[in-house]
Amino acid sequence: MLRVASGILGLLLLTSCGARENTDHIGRPTPLPPTLEEAVVGSALQGLEWHLNLPAPYCLVLHGPNGRAEPDPEWVGRLTLKHQVLPQRACPPTYTSMVRVVDSLGQDVGPTRPAGYVDPYHIEITPPVAITRERAVVRFEAIQGTRGWLLYCEVVLAAPHTATCGPTSQWVS
Repeated sequence: MLRVASGILGLLLLTSCGARENTDHIGRPTPLPPTLEEAVVGSALQGLEWHLNLPAPYCLVLHGPNGRAEPDPEWVGRLTLKHQVLPQRACPPTYTSMVRVVDSLGQDVGPTRPAGYVDPYHIEITPPVAITRERAVVRFEAIQGTRGWLLYCEVVLAAPHTATCGPTSQWVS
């Protein structure tokens, strides 16, 4: 009798779970069309500005199917961020290091950081993917000097695009 009751309970659970299936979710994350991808990444970069907020340029690298690539200069020009946005090849130098180099008298060797200089953010962008019909996710890896962050942004696909971003991990190298 207990076996029959367990079987009926299991059947009820299975049928009730099937009835509540959320049709909003996509079976597996799917890439976005290029025009929508640019808009989503632009919105996500605006969302990052709250977390990566020091007055320093954002130096961008895009990950794609063929490896790492520089962003399109026209797209970079269309971004409306508070931070200066540059391709990686035009990025200003980073002065922060875990190693201090000195000569035999203990004087610093090498370039000197200008007064008030803030190291740029080096940001690697993974192409966004749709996780529902209404939302996409973008993965960012940001490094500034010896600090780094792994951040994810969830972006609403309907206009206007809004992004919610946050770090999932941080490190010092």
